[in-house]
Amino acid sequence: MNSERIRLLEDRDYQSLPQTLNAAFSSYRDAAVYSLPMLAFFREWMWEHSPSLALTSDSELAGALLAGYRKARFEETPLKILHIGPIGVLKTHRRGGLGSKMLQQVTQIARANDVDLMTLTTEAIYGAHRLYRRAGFDIIEAYRPRVTLLRPRASDDALIGEIHPIEPGPLTESVPIRPNSIIETGPTPPPLPVALRPQCFRLSGGIASTIQWPILSRRGTEETAQKISQLIQWVPGDRPTELFQLASVAAAANGSTCLYALPAVSIADGMLKHQGTSLVYRMGRALSPEGKRALAAAEHYCEIFPAP
Repeated sequence: MNSERIRLLEDRDYQSLPQTLNAAFSSYRDAAVYSLPMLAFFREWMWEHSPSLALTSDSELAGALLAGYRKARFEETPLKILHIGPIGVLKTHRRGGLGSKMLQQVTQIARANDVDLMTLTTEAIYGAHRLYRRAGFDIIEAYRPRVTLLRPRASDDALIGEIHPIEPGPLTESVPIRPNSIIETGPTPPPLPVALRPQCFRLSGGIASTIQWPILSRRGTEETAQKISQLIQWVPGDRPTELFQLASVAAAANGSTCLYALPAVSIADGMLKHQGTSLVYRMGRALSPEGKRALAAAEHYCEIFPAP
């Protein structure tokens, strides 16, 4: 019989964490492929001093709940956020309510640390939102990422002109803020790791920044390793069509099968479309009067940088 217990995530757990998370999401149609360099970046940014949890069984890391503190504001009210995710439990340890227990434990820690609002995101297709609703989470917004498919091609040096590194800092500073948004203000992310293939393009006053995620795509019994690029910053400038072409050509040359963006990145629907993308719920649970007011009134959430 397995003897599971929940404790705070420790340094020694990180070596096993990629294997555990990848196995936990092995039934997902499209799942991010977690690696140590990727997790090291998110650890430095928001997990280092946070109440992330490990689910252990004998000598096995059977699951994990990753969580990180963020600063935010709603209108003029400052908020302390605890963003949760990813949460993964190995298939052999499910059906025992362990995911719910981890949520309960991290909520207790959040209350003790004066958190105003807990947040997470989940795809509707997998049904986890029902678990989160039972745990007291409500939907802040529902959205579909916008995407364009890319054809494999080599880099076109005539198009790739100004390429710059993505500098650390809140990308939301250059993103148009939608009304009634909870807006993250910190902490500032560290320099992006090479594993995420960060690129920044500038053209005629415009800025397009992208990162690349490794994905394992499953269709029936077939598994395909893919790469997809995410547009994380968009300032159109005077030549938006050509700027978008720069980012698209570079993404295709790097091996990405598509380029996509979340709603916080405002870009014309003619460039990116909603068709064929999964519905995503951004959810929150209020733990203070300020958090309750923000959760009741907010229609959008603007994150400082995308989390896995």
